[in-house]
Amino acid sequence: MDNMLNSLDFLPGVNWFQTNMHDTLFQHSIFGAITFLILSHTDVYKFVGNALKVKDKNILSILHGIVFAFIMYVGSLYLFYPLMIGSDDNVDKSEEADDVVEKRKTE
Repeated sequence: MDNMLNSLDFLPGVNWFQTNMHDTLFQHSIFGAITFLILSHTDVYKFVGNALKVKDKNILSILHGIVFAFIMYVGSLYLFYPLMIGSDDNVDKSEEADDVVEKRKTE
């Protein structure tokens, strides 16, 4: 993807996107925004309301909130966590943390 974006360097914001897409908070924010946009769409509300025969809109909102939280949790756990483990920065940090733990054990 970086090669494709390198050819678009003349567009404003491409360099910013390339650098910030590696930030975990930014990734979670984008994932949350996309998930929210999908789950909060009125057609999704109508479909779920009809499928579950829910008449109260407050109950339907609570249900969508629970589904949103579940999708964010699963997405964070199985989508972003493996990406974080594979990055070199986190490997260096975990090695440093192991060194600190070993030092404390010997003291």
